Amino acid sequence: PGTHYNFASKADPITFEDNADAIEATKVDLPFSHNGSYLEYDKETGLYNYFEYGDPHLDGKTNEQLAFKNLLIQYCTYHQYDENGYMIFNCIDQGKTGYYITNGKAIQVTWTKTSDTDPTRYYDKDGNEITINTGKTYVAFVPDGNWSELSIK
Repeated sequence: PGTHYNFASKADPITFEDNADAIEATKVDLPFSHNGSYLEYDKETGLYNYFEYGDPHLDGKTNEQLAFKNLLIQYCTYHQYDENGYMIFNCIDQGKTGYYITNGKAIQVTWTKTSDTDPTRYYDKDGNEITINTGKTYVAFVPDGNWSELSIK
């Protein structure tokens, strides 16, 4: 399967400063009503801090707030198994929409995953595989029925 992501060098990070299609992304509200999760960009650290239930989400070992350099948000269909809400995301798919978010900016991407063991590939509007910044990466599957509630501002 090869490598999972293409990484930018730390000396030449992805900023989207010259990308006319990039949008501001200093707060990302995920449409997960069960925990009210969102991520806020901290310009000083260059990371997105993760919150849920209205509070910082802390690492159980270090007691530090979870923080990420990159956010990959994927539109996904899903199947609900029963009335309790048990479900499975259809993350083997192709040409689905999403966002790559880093350094306070976001671009729209499409994603493709061809099998359980192949990595997910993310592509820009021109069909080129994206390069992401070195650092922790948060990947969110957003159900198709909630996609319109995703807020990036």
